[in-house]
Amino acid sequence: VVGRKLREFLHRETAAMLITTQGRIPEHDTPVTETLRMRRRDGTFAWLETTGFRIDVPGEASPQFISMSRDVSDRKEVESRLRAADESRKRSEEVLSSVVHHAPFAISYLDREGRILYVNRCCEELLGYSRDDFANRDALAEAYPDPEYRRSICQSAMNPGPGPRDVRIRTKDGRELEISWWGVRLSDGSSIGMGIDITTRKSAEAKAREMEERT
Repeated sequence: VVGRKLREFLHRETAAMLITTQGRIPEHDTPVTETLRMRRRDGTFAWLETTGFRIDVPGEASPQFISMSRDVSDRKEVESRLRAADESRKRSEEVLSSVVHHAPFAISYLDREGRILYVNRCCEELLGYSRDDFANRDALAEAYPDPEYRRSICQSAMNPGPGPRDVRIRTKDGRELEISWWGVRLSDGSSIGMGIDITTRKSAEAKAREMEERT
């Protein structure tokens, strides 16, 4: 490598950075450290953590540089994998958030104290209560005006059974709906509720029973 130019070994993405680095080394005794990607003999590239400083050589018109390097390819590989894992996690969270938000059934999330921290769009549209309503007003008391029934609902939400439970709930505009709720308790004591509106089905079943009783 003696007599050859450094740029011959640099990856093209780091060549411009090296030029910038050389331009900002102000004094001969002020070192600058950069991580450079350099080509090996076999054509692959290694990451080198390089510390360089400028020296003045009598008779030379341009400044000279001395550098010391160590191979940090393994560290860069770990960092790359961690970044990829973090990006994958963020994508997964975005997908999950989108699925929950746009799900065609109601979804709610309660902390271990039974406070509603999140409801999805379907839940808002179904009941008329927004997330702010649940956060800033006693929407549960409005949705379940009977105190005893409300306590039963809260206990069921925090300790869900193996199957769904059909509940009566009052919407913000005063209508009464029947919702079939499924609950899932999480390891930290919080819980997720999922519900579908069965009001129409229940009404049809009641009318069918009424007709059967008349015949």
